[in-house]
Formats: sequence, structure tokens, C-alpha cells
Amino acid sequence: MRPSNPRTVVPMDRMLRSFPLLVVAVLVVFPWLFMGYAAGDAVIHLVFAENALAGDWFAFNPGEPSAGETSPGYMVLVMGLMHVFGQGQAPVAMVVVGYAAWLGMLAGWYRLLERMYPATAWPWVAVVAIGLMPGSVLNSVLGMENVLLGLGVVGIFAWLCRYKALERRLPLRDWKRYRRLRHR
Repeated sequence: MRPSNPRTVVPMDRMLRSFPLLVVAVLVVFPWLFMGYAAGDAVIHLVFAENALAGDWFAFNPGEPSAGETSPGYMVLVMGLMHVFGQGQAPVAMVVVGYAAWLGMLAGWYRLLERMYPATAWPWVAVVAIGLMPGSVLNSVLGMENVLLGLGVVGIFAWLCRYKALERRLPLRDWKRYRRLRHR
């Protein structure tokens, strides 16, 4: 119910109007709680990238090839960061890339959910839920590759939604053909 005097502001209305700003502030400040920690996997990527730049691909210890690099694409990205920013600043660049990807992932989910649920609070609820998950934010500021995967998933999902690929159905005859091929 609205107050009779239009100059009077109901505290609940003010709170609801400022909620998006509060969410953005929390999502910008929250990651700083995790800054300064080094993750083992991020350090492993740095070692593999350093050795690869020296010409010793896929070697943790120089001269000893190993299967310890589980994300070769990320290793190449870290190599590029080392080449551009230098070996000493590569960890900082990894954090910046991860944090930017995390913010992009949150923005992507917000935008997708805003299209699906217009004029509701669900997009904000989802962004808060994803953004305040310690694992989500921790991986973004530790220099890990997981958040890049999350951004890629959002990108693929956005592409599928944009071209209405999720609304198309495979005709029954195609399903029957698929089942026959699978059982051969």
C-alpha cells in the first residue's frame, strides 16, 4: 500500500530499489576476501608454462615429460600471459583473467535469466547464489581455469537460447534412426 503523501518513502521500496547496487557491491568486494592465496593447481600451470616457454613442453621437471598438465589450453594461455607480462607478473595476470571471466559469467547468467524471467527477482537471486558460492569466487581469484569453463558454458547456453536451438525437437523418425545405429 502506498502512503498518502507522495514525498514519504516506504523503507521497503527504498530497499528494493537499492538491492541491485548492494548485490553488485557484495560481488565486487567478496572476492577480495580470497585474494593473496596461491592454489596448487595454479602453481602447477605456471611451472608447466614456464618449462614450455623454455622449449620443454609437458614437463614439470625440465627434461622429464609428464602427463600432469590437465588443461593444455590453459597452459598456452598462461604461456601467453608470461610472454606479455613477464614471469613475475603472470600470476597476477592469471587472477585478473579469472576475475574478469567470473564477472562475465555472472553477467551472462543475469542477462539470460532476465530474458527468461522478466520483471522478477530470479536473475538477482541466481547471481547472488552463484556469486557467493565460495568455490565459484575462490577459483576466480586463484588463477584457476575452472571459471573460464563456466564462462564458456554461459556463452554456449546464450548461443543456444539466441538461436532457439533448445526449442527445436528432433523428429521421431530421426530418433528411430539413431536408436538403430546405436544398437548395431
